[in-house]
Amino acid sequence: MRDIYENFDSIPENKKVIIWGINQASGEIFCETLNRRIAVECFVDLTGEFREADGKKLFGKLVLTKEELLNSEFTRENAYILVEKREAGSEELKWLEEHYESAYIVCSVSDIDSTIKNAKNLYLYGAGSSGKRTCQILREQGIEINAFIDADSGKWNKKIEDASSDAFVYGPELIGENDVIIISSRYYPDIKKLLLKRGISEKNIFIDIRNSAEFSEEPIYYKNRVRLWFEYTKLYIIKGIEWWSFFWIVLMDFYEKKKIILYGVNEFTFQLIRLFELLEVQVAYCVDHVISQENLEMQGQNIKYREIYELAYEDMSDKIVYVVKVEEKEKGIENGDYTILEKLGLTFFKEIRIFDSSVFAIRNVRVEPDYGIKRDDLLDYTYIYKKSSYQYPGYIVLGDESKAKKRILILGGSTSDVGLYESFIKSWPEFLAEKMEDAVIFCGAVCAYDSKQELLKLLRDGKQIKPDTVISYSGFNDVSQTHTEGFPYLRKRLTDQMQKQEVFGIKTASTRAEEWIESENMMRIIANAYGAEFIGIFQPVLSNKINKSFNEKVIYAWSKELSWMQLKDFEDYQKETQELICKSPGLYDMTDLFQDETQEMFRDVCHLKEAGNRFLANAVYRLLEGVI
Repeated sequence: MRDIYENFDSIPENKKVIIWGINQASGEIFCETLNRRIAVECFVDLTGEFREADGKKLFGKLVLTKEELLNSEFTRENAYILVEKREAGSEELKWLEEHYESAYIVCSVSDIDSTIKNAKNLYLYGAGSSGKRTCQILREQGIEINAFIDADSGKWNKKIEDASSDAFVYGPELIGENDVIIISSRYYPDIKKLLLKRGISEKNIFIDIRNSAEFSEEPIYYKNRVRLWFEYTKLYIIKGIEWWSFFWIVLMDFYEKKKIILYGVNEFTFQLIRLFELLEVQVAYCVDHVISQENLEMQGQNIKYREIYELAYEDMSDKIVYVVKVEEKEKGIENGDYTILEKLGLTFFKEIRIFDSSVFAIRNVRVEPDYGIKRDDLLDYTYIYKKSSYQYPGYIVLGDESKAKKRILILGGSTSDVGLYESFIKSWPEFLAEKMEDAVIFCGAVCAYDSKQELLKLLRDGKQIKPDTVISYSGFNDVSQTHTEGFPYLRKRLTDQMQKQEVFGIKTASTRAEEWIESENMMRIIANAYGAEFIGIFQPVLSNKINKSFNEKVIYAWSKELSWMQLKDFEDYQKETQELICKSPGLYDMTDLFQDETQEMFRDVCHLKEAGNRFLANAVYRLLEGVI
């Protein structure tokens, strides 16, 4: 049973694998090699932008120029170069052909397997949500299925609503011996057995269940694509190949710590040990509270083991505990209770990471039901953190309200969300609170909020908070707004069926820049109505920083076209917004704040490291001095 994407099986064994370029395309290739447990030796720097005097490595791998590659140990006899097809210019291919002949391959992680492309009869087994998503992926590649197959007779002889396909659903009897079948269902082991009994060749059976939010009861150990530790979790699945866009940011955090401790001993443990070996990150040992033996053997590999209570005496300055423990529950398999680690003195996110939320410090609602994501009918959702005041749900209060002479309300997205950085680094509102000892700060910024959610939150809650000053620090999230085009207050994507049955107001033709300006102006009016001053800050992003560090250069190169970052779109949006800011009172353009700074400020394209948050807080403080 094979993955629907083209295999990397053509890579010869015993060859030293090299990745061509440092950019988004090569990043996808790199993460796919991790998926397939292929060791990578080095990256080739095609631009000369990633050469550092200290010879810094990228995820433990050498970074060589083309000239250095020619003079290295990597020859056409022992090396094999992976070139993402989007980056394979004619001149580059001429150079590769001249120096490496057949020791390279032009490939893409998103290429559909040729057997599927050339299938006379192609069926998609699974008429649920996962099947619909797989159908959409195929259509985007210009591939149409002949029909859906499903064991549920109630679905037969009908079209699937919102499936983006005219194909009907039929029973398994339709399948012939020479047909090609893609299974898109969590019941894939049983479906495969059924197909093999019907005489279908295993080479014609493919699988694509990564688009399902359902858990799988069996490990996904098919040959060509092991989905790392996301296989079981139904809490926060990174879908399709896009999981890498989050994962490499996590890797950068690991490289600051260097050593990993794994909490939990199960099939994930072996997978992660092998993964970190490929990244040259050391796994120090494993801990658990149910296994007592000194060492245990899993899948032929000895795993160093220590009792969990010993973590109370561990120096964690150069280590992170990664939670790979899972628990079987009635509704599925969930990550284990990490609060036992906190009881031993470890700090969540700074020293503890959970596998279903590696990037941000979002707590598991099952483990701590009072905290985490909560439904908000007006704003779609909010986050409740331990530092939240029960008097002000959805806000984090910094300072003593009873003694404060000034009341400041901060709105925005994740870049201003105090709880997002909880116990990891200080956010800029926290640094601002330290500088303003006579003020109380109500931070209502929430991860992923755009300016329309800020506006609605201020309209609803501003009167109760009674701020003297309202600060909105935002702009980036409006580029990748979650709403449907033309309906900026709508917090969901519209289907054709919904548009037939529901009304969503008058459609607007405003640009995203105009919408952000409109939101900020409306917040200024509302703040003034509540007796408060208003400061609207258009936030900086990594692309505005001229003197980027090595890590920042890699982040920028690997982020230009990511669906959740969209730096390419941001440049046009930013230019238009800057022109409109000049015409709007109370708005300030801070896009050049870090322009000339040489210190590393960004941890991704918009979120800041602690040094960046401190720098930003000082800038906001200076701004406040001129306003209040």
